[in-house]
Amino acid sequence: MQKVSILIAVRNEEANIKRCLDALEALTYPTSHLQILIGNDDSTDATGRLIAEFRAGKAHIELHHIMTKIGAQAGKGNVLAQLAQKATGAYWLVTDADIAVSPNWVQDALETIENKTMRGKEVGIASHLTWIETKGIFSACQALEWTWALGTFAFLGYFGIGLTTQGNNMALKAEAYKATGGYEAMPFSITEDFALFWAIRRQGYTFLNVVHDKAIVTSLPAPTWEALFKQHRRWLVGALELNIFWKGLLLLRTFLLPLLVLLFFALPALAVGIAISNTALSFLTLAITLYRAGKLRYISYFPFFILYQEILLLGTFFYYLLQKSVEWKGRKY
Repeated sequence: MQKVSILIAVRNEEANIKRCLDALEALTYPTSHLQILIGNDDSTDATGRLIAEFRAGKAHIELHHIMTKIGAQAGKGNVLAQLAQKATGAYWLVTDADIAVSPNWVQDALETIENKTMRGKEVGIASHLTWIETKGIFSACQALEWTWALGTFAFLGYFGIGLTTQGNNMALKAEAYKATGGYEAMPFSITEDFALFWAIRRQGYTFLNVVHDKAIVTSLPAPTWEALFKQHRRWLVGALELNIFWKGLLLLRTFLLPLLVLLFFALPALAVGIAISNTALSFLTLAITLYRAGKLRYISYFPFFILYQEILLLGTFFYYLLQKSVEWKGRKY
């Protein structure tokens, strides 16, 4: 049985941390082979105290107060860099404080990455489905967005095309991480999962973005549009590190709706055809991914998702232009 280390960076999470810790306590993986490393990133609320109280008598859970920086890192990347230096497992799982993992999460994730090869290369990093806790149309649309994204990443992965992994449900080999020199050897990125994904690939490892009903974790939804735009602005900064082809494709998709409206006045049949094709592709991607995840019933929210996606894409672009810095967890970058 493999020794597994779980790495979690937390900052000002007193509202969420108990949910996260309760889920970790329910893991069915033997604690004798489990190391849970929690890095408290200079929280100004009761986060540290709540974790300390919870871990009392649990030797496999370690709380580390992160007060200094390492290399060029800051925020989550800095916390993970320091936790990684204390990790003793052969395989590492990374998640967030607003996540509730499933009881068999460790076994399911190991099944994906342990001694796996793909395309003639050793799998060094993988991500699994993050589901958003659904409480209505807004949160259901967020759940479909995450599902659509991972479904798209998984589809591209079949052709060896990888863009990133999802840092709140990520598995990696310790040796793959160490081959990169660690976060301390990387330039700072507000999207630390994106940076790690490419650093591991540069070391000759390959990746997996996995779609099935195992190793699913549940995240809390963004409560407001503003919170959602802040989250996606941060992700957009990472996406802008991609090459010009992917940046161009992202820009085209962002403005697809207004472009189609303009095209309709000149070539209505072509505009309608493109709109129908894009909608059908999104529906197919979601239906397949939801089916494989055992959540096909949520396809009923698809009509709302179509509108939500256009608002989100255009809103994030303009939010990016208006906001000169990324604000995350009470800090600006």
